[in-house]
Order: sequence, then structure tokens, then C-alpha cells
Amino acid sequence: WDVNAAGAVTLDSSGSTIDIGTDAVAQAINVGTGAAARTITVGNGTGATSVVVNVGTGALDIGANDFARTTRIATGAAAQAVTVGSTNTTSALTLQTGSGALTQTAGGAWDVNAAGAVTVDSSGSTIGIGTDANAFGINVGTGAAARPIVIGNSTGTTSVNINAGTGNINIGNSAVDRNCTFGNGAARQTTIVGSSFGASGTTIDAGTDGCVIANSAAARTILIGTGAAVQTITLGSTNTTSSLTLQSGS
Repeated sequence: WDVNAAGAVTLDSSGSTIDIGTDAVAQAINVGTGAAARTITVGNGTGATSVVVNVGTGALDIGANDFARTTRIATGAAAQAVTVGSTNTTSALTLQTGSGALTQTAGGAWDVNAAGAVTVDSSGSTIGIGTDANAFGINVGTGAAARPIVIGNSTGTTSVNINAGTGNINIGNSAVDRNCTFGNGAARQTTIVGSSFGASGTTIDAGTDGCVIANSAAARTILIGTGAAVQTITLGSTNTTSSLTLQSGS
């Protein structure tokens, strides 16, 4: 059955549905497959109009042939909720690009929640987090749960830099009992605390548990105030029953 017209072809019903291919017959249905540039429109934007596209165990392909094109989903100038993918059992979702960029832009919050691991990797360049010049906090591992937070690795010349502007760098600054360990790995390490620049100062303090320096059973040299400059060195306190002990071996 073939219909050819030089003008428009219209199929309407004012009293019921319009059905095409509703019999249980395993034959293809083609719409707009002729080799001509044409606009194919399905559905309209009136009221509660909806469009439902379903498939069985076969694939649902959009823009799957080898033509360069732009594919847009829900880009209209209105508030739209877009859901892609399913959380059912082993459902999977893959977003991919070629050598072009994959850009995600959110006017509000952008939230990633997973029951398994979340991994961000790059095999060709740096990974940047918070690299735009915006004055907002960056939080890592701040949720109220006991978890190990690891930054960096010990492979080769790997380095970790922590910088700040005129604000502070605070480590272990909350009111929680803990141990803070620096440079304590079983390898030769040089640990530098403080700066000799200008009016820089370094304060090492402790509560009633004491302040211990070089207390392990290792042979070493301990230097205090040996720099080639005029220095005032004070050891001990004159407060009430304070005492000072200086000792040596043989």
C-alpha cells in the first residue's frame, strides 16, 4: 500500500487514537528514512503532551550513524528535570567523548553519590579541583564519619605542596584528642619546621604531657641556636619551683 502526494499528507482522528503498526507483526516501521534533508517532528509542546519511546531487549539508538552532528536533550529555555540512566540492579551509564571536551555545568549544586568507589583520573594532563578564581571553600572528607584520608603517594619523586595566602595553615587544630606525626616513616628524612625569613617565628608548645625533643635511642647531634648571628638563648624558667637539668655521658 503506497501513498504518494505532491502536497501534504495528513492522518487525523477527532474521536480516538491513531495507531500505526499495532498488530503483533515482526516487521520494521520506517518514518522519514528517505535520503532527503527533512525535519522530522514527533510530539508537541501543548499542555501535558508527552512522548514515550519504548524498546524490548534491543537497543535504543539516537544519532548512532557515522555523521557529524549536534545532539541536544532538554535544552529548551524552561525549568526541566532530566533523568538519564537507571539505578536498577546492574544498570550502567557511560558518558564519553573523543578528543573534544566533556563539560558539565550546573547553575546550582552538583552532587555525586555512589555506593561504590568514585574515581577521577587523567592519563594525559593534570586534575584540577577548585582552579577557578572563586572565593568559596573546598571540603575533602568533612563528613562526620571515621575514615582515612590519604593525599599523595611515595612513588619516585612524587611531592605534596600545601600553600596558603595570608590565612593560616592549620593541622590538627580542632578540639579532639589525637597524635600528629610528621616525617616519622622508617627512612632517612629531613624535616624542616619554620622559616628564617624576616620576622618569622616558630613556637613548639605542649600541655602537661611534656615537650620531648630527640628522645629515641639514636646517636645524633642536636643543635640549638648555632647559626652565625647574634642570638639570645634561654633555657628553663624562673617560675616558683622550676628546675633545669643539663647532663652528658662520658
